[in-house]
Formats: sequence, structure tokens, C-alpha cells
Amino acid sequence: MNGPGPAGGAGVSVIGGYLGSGKTTLVNHLLQHSGGMRLTVLVNDFGAIAIDASLVVSRSASVISLSGGCVCCSFGSDLIGALQSLPTGAEAPHAILIETSGVALPRIVLQSASLVPGMTARGVTTVTDAETLLARAADRFLADTVARQVSDADVVLLNKVDLVSAAAAQRAEDWIRAINPSAEVVRTERAEIGPEAIVRSVRGQVGRTASLAAPRRPAARQFRSEEFVPEGAVDVEWLARELTRPERRLLRAKGLLLGRDGALQVLQVAGERCEVSPAASARGGARGLVCIARDGDMDRAELAGLIDAARFR
Repeated sequence: MNGPGPAGGAGVSVIGGYLGSGKTTLVNHLLQHSGGMRLTVLVNDFGAIAIDASLVVSRSASVISLSGGCVCCSFGSDLIGALQSLPTGAEAPHAILIETSGVALPRIVLQSASLVPGMTARGVTTVTDAETLLARAADRFLADTVARQVSDADVVLLNKVDLVSAAAAQRAEDWIRAINPSAEVVRTERAEIGPEAIVRSVRGQVGRTASLAAPRRPAARQFRSEEFVPEGAVDVEWLARELTRPERRLLRAKGLLLGRDGALQVLQVAGERCEVSPAASARGGARGLVCIARDGDMDRAELAGLIDAARFR
């Protein structure tokens, strides 16, 4: 990111959603299918986003420049500073997307972004997972956050509909419409949707509230993350399956690991589902594994032992 000030009137859209819903998949898809639109995506940490290496023009510690004028920036905790540093004039992005953390309330993030001079707030897209939405909505620790994320949305993606029956998808959509009757609900597989559906101006206004307020729930328990850097190669497929076991109580795991065949592999775990795929670039990024669970549900020593076991399989 460079330039003296905010991106002269560029519209800001926020992408929210709970852990494992598909936000990162959506961001990666938008960057790879921008259709000539210059997108700037702001994320807390882009290390786990498997961007196609053929798109990468250059990269630094905090910025990945892509072909077509798209940029992915890591902003850490300084979102306002990142917005203020975006280029202006002819190099300004056509649209700015902010990916929030899994426990963030996206409307508040959009309100903050709208305080930056020259920024136009366009709206909130919340990603949900058709397979797990109703379970998350019934979880006494997660329900309030999930309901608020949906009630904040102008557009709700009901993602992963290919993993459930038509009846189950309809039940999930009915729940969304009960929480937020005014939202546009779009069903997707692997978060495949064009950027115009995310970045266009929407009917919702910054600060609006849903017609039906989210029910009050017990305060959400804090989340905890642990990072691991295995020494040498591991059996990534075996490790991914082990991390999905219910007794691990993990909500999410992401990693870039060296496989037994000597190739870098991306590990993704969301609840009881996992996926292992080749890294988009042979160079990859920082190797390691990040595991996320509710506070008190994660045993670091147990996970470290599991990773050691994966080294010797």
C-alpha cells in the first residue's frame, strides 16, 4: 500500500461470518475473478489465503500485488491506518473489501471505516455455512454472535449448499429470513459469486438494524488460538483427519505444511470437515498451523503431541 491518503470515494464493503463459514474462500475467489475490477482486500492475516501463484506480481510482508491491479493487504490491528494509506487518483481501487474475524460484528467495522474521509460505505455481506448454521445458532456461546452477524447483513451468502439436502438448505434459509427479513439471501457452493454482487451499493444504510432484533444470549465465551511450527515433514492428510475428531473441540484450523512428499500443502479444517490441497505457490508463505477453539476447549500439549505423531507416520 502506498499513497498519501484514502482512495478518493472508493466504496467499502465488509465481509463477515463465523469461523469456518467460507470467508477466506470467498476472498480468494473474488481476487481470482475480479473481472477487470481493481479490488483491494484488507484482511487481518493473509498467510492462509491460497492465492493462485500465477496472479502474484509481487509480495512483501504486508502486501500482495496481483495482476489486474488487485491488491491484498494485511492490516493487523490498524484498519483505519490501512484505509488512509490506500492510493488515490488513477491508481485508486474500484472497491475495497474488508474481511473481518470470525467473532467480529461487521456493521460496527463498516461504521468505523465510514469515518475515514472519502470512504463510501456500501454494505455488509455475511457468509454462513448451510451445513453448520443451525448448530451454531443453537450454541449458547456462539448464538448471539451468529445472530448479530446475520442481522447486520445486507446480503447473506448461504454457502456450502452442495453439502446438505434441499430441505436442510431451506431450513437454514428460513432461519436467516426470520433473523433478517430485509437481507438478500444468495445460495453458493464454495463461495463462488461474482464481485459485483458483493461490492455494489446496497439498499441498507450504515447503522441500520434488522427488523427483528437478535435474541439476547449469554455473553460469548472468548476464543483462543494456538500456533505450531512442525519440524520437518508431516503426514498432512492424517493430521487433518485427526483434527476433525469431535474430542479435539476445534472450530477452525489452517496451515501451510510440508508434506511427506516434499511439497507444501494447505490444510483447512472447519468443524468436522477438512481439506488438504497443494499450495498455490512453491514458495508459499510462513509455514505452520493455527488452531482455534473456544477458551478452555483446547489442550496445547495434546495438539503438539498429535503434530509430533504426524511427523513419524
